Amino acid sequence: MQEGREMFLNQNLKVLLFLIVELPLLWIMFFKLHNASSSFDYFQVARMLKVVTVAGMLVILSTGF
Repeated sequence: MQEGREMFLNQNLKVLLFLIVELPLLWIMFFKLHNASSSFDYFQVARMLKVVTVAGMLVILSTGF
């Protein structure tokens, strides 16, 4: 019973990690930044990367409990 619960939590954390970290990074790389990007776009990306980093840390820390 305990193993099934741990497996379920691990799968949910992988999905959470994908949604919070990977999707924003892919969006930034392929849609936000391009040849005509202005300095404001890079400013927004820097802010988003800070949030993504913190969210990734929270997901990693949550796997230890």
